[in-house]
Amino acid sequence: MIIFALIAATALIQTPADSLHGLVRAAGMGEGIPGVRVSVRGHVEFAFTDAAGHYALQHLTERRLELVFERLGFQPLTVDVMPGTGGGGVDVDLAPAAVALPPLSVVPLYVTAPAAPETTNVSPARGWQISIRPK
Repeated sequence: MIIFALIAATALIQTPADSLHGLVRAAGMGEGIPGVRVSVRGHVEFAFTDAAGHYALQHLTERRLELVFERLGFQPLTVDVMPGTGGGGVDVDLAPAAVALPPLSVVPLYVTAPAAPETTNVSPARGWQISIRPK
């Protein structure tokens, strides 16, 4: 009876030969990264990691694949894998990367108001009058 239970549990845990799954972690921290795009180079199919950093790709028919892991704020990573070997699990660590943003300047606009006694000609800008322009 115990042997049957172990065989049944093993059958449930095994993944199909045409699928891959795994965990994407932040290098040095070990925490799962949500929202990582996991794709197969040359294919249109892709998956995103869940809130804990887990992903799953199915229906992979080729013998050798290049998995590409991408997310803003991390260096992209490409890994060569062979589906159906090693239990289907591919865990990776992504290294953080600086994100270069173009410089911005905020220019407040002022509206001239009709002159009134004992006041100035300039009134402060309202929120809808402020524009952001790239340098």
